[in-house]
Amino acid sequence: MFIRQHKRRGVTSLIFLSAISIKCVLSAVPGGLDASYSDVPPDIGIAFYACNEQFNRKVRVLESLSWSVMRLRDDLILLRPDLRQSNDSSEIIKANIKECGKLIDDLELVSSASRDYDELREMLNDYRGITRRLKREQVKPETPAELNTELMHLEQVFEKKKVFASDVLRSDTAHHYREIAKRALTFIRQHQINKSRSPHFRVQELWRETEANPPASEADLVGDIEQPAEADSNTESEGGNEMMRKILNDRSELRSFYKVQADAKKILDMVHESLMNDAEGDAENSPPDSNKHILKYIPSRYDKSYDDIKDVINAWNVYKRYNDISDKMGKVYPKTPQAVELIREQKRLEVAFEEYAFLLRSSTLEDLWRELSHILHGLELYAINKYPKPKRHGTTLSAEETNHQITDEEKVTGGSYKTVSKYGIASHMRIRKVDLSSRFLTLGIGVVQTLTALVMIAVV
Repeated sequence: MFIRQHKRRGVTSLIFLSAISIKCVLSAVPGGLDASYSDVPPDIGIAFYACNEQFNRKVRVLESLSWSVMRLRDDLILLRPDLRQSNDSSEIIKANIKECGKLIDDLELVSSASRDYDELREMLNDYRGITRRLKREQVKPETPAELNTELMHLEQVFEKKKVFASDVLRSDTAHHYREIAKRALTFIRQHQINKSRSPHFRVQELWRETEANPPASEADLVGDIEQPAEADSNTESEGGNEMMRKILNDRSELRSFYKVQADAKKILDMVHESLMNDAEGDAENSPPDSNKHILKYIPSRYDKSYDDIKDVINAWNVYKRYNDISDKMGKVYPKTPQAVELIREQKRLEVAFEEYAFLLRSSTLEDLWRELSHILHGLELYAINKYPKPKRHGTTLSAEETNHQITDEEKVTGGSYKTVSKYGIASHMRIRKVDLSSRFLTLGIGVVQTLTALVMIAVV
């Protein structure tokens, strides 16, 4: 009976995975973000979009651009009262106010689409997460049926997004968004002199001065990051993306971003295919009073969050490299070949960051931190129970433990170090308790030696 169930499960999974694979192959249309998809039928299902990496990258870029323009909208709203107090003629003032209002309306229209891109991206991530889970070797017999039901439900939900996804696929929306942002930035720069008389502007300047000199503990997260000179950020550069430049130079979400990427890296360090399969099998065979609920959600939550984990790490790499270059720029002479090449690289990084900027949205960072923390906690509990360390006999240490040297990285991480077992599982141990107990032992030995010396002196 058991063998028959597994055969039935394997056949069902194979059918669904074969259908998904065929759709994925059909989705691999050559070309870049702006490739022509005129031959693609508008009513195609979610599998086509989920398997099309070019389309997924396009959705991430559009989500970043539509979110980032909200800052420009806020700047224009603050600028509008200053336009009325300008020394220009009434006709010019009226024209400027009208143009400002038009830009605000355009930016609000762009930013209103951010939620649609967010929902579409999460839907596609969920679809890929379920298909990953279907490929797992160790899943209980009823799991494929449950996952296939989830896939069908996603297909039904996607029906409401089908027209939107088709429009995204065929149109060059990213170029349109960039042009609107460019017009807004140009308008703000043109009226910067009048805006400097506004108290709102002075508040923003004070905020920028504070951000330019962060606490030492914050700067340590990414090294000595120096803010570019105000003149550099206000000049229109050839290439690059000025909106991404502002986001990359803004460190208001640095601490949260650092924590999220640190958890993402720890998860990838711990996870490998055999661990996920073991967790699936152990969840099926564990007694009810064990950590069965933890074993159940580890593979599914990891599979659904994998795309986010990958995006967070890629985003941090771009962010880190960009600010490393900013640090170097303060140490080289301008207009030298080295400085020119560094500026070119920063512009390329600005364009690359369009794919990940949405991750710095406060709500997104908070959701990611919560989800990745749960996954990491579950993995650590499972690793401790699944691969326990051998018990020590007396005070004898193994050669590996004796030769272990605490590195600078271990000191930075608050006294924790990481060793990789033969299973490839990262085992985290605290050294502070060990260090504290060794201090008490040393103190006790010192007291005994002192008392012994006093007794010997008294006898003499």
